[in-house]
Amino acid sequence: MHFLSGPIGVKGAEPGDLLVVDLLDVRSAQGEPVGFNGFFSKQNGGGFLTDHFPLAQKSIWDIKGLYTSSRHIPGVNFAGLIHPGLIGCLPDPKMLAT
Repeated sequence: MHFLSGPIGVKGAEPGDLLVVDLLDVRSAQGEPVGFNGFFSKQNGGGFLTDHFPLAQKSIWDIKGLYTSSRHIPGVNFAGLIHPGLIGCLPDPKMLAT
């Protein structure tokens, strides 16, 4: 389960259907103006950047208005937008089994 996206169910949706989702508002939780990113190590499943970043890493970003900086990456400060990350649909059980 992911705290932003569920899982959720859509009545009447069938495998192969295209779903359109409109995000009406995205913001950090009140009192929690931070974001984060990370990489999993190869031993823990990895990801599409594992060849470039083979070790697990994380960074927490402190959001101050439009700009963000990280105690884990000193000297980096950039303008950024809050977003939910990736949104996708689980394949049907037959495809998932393969």
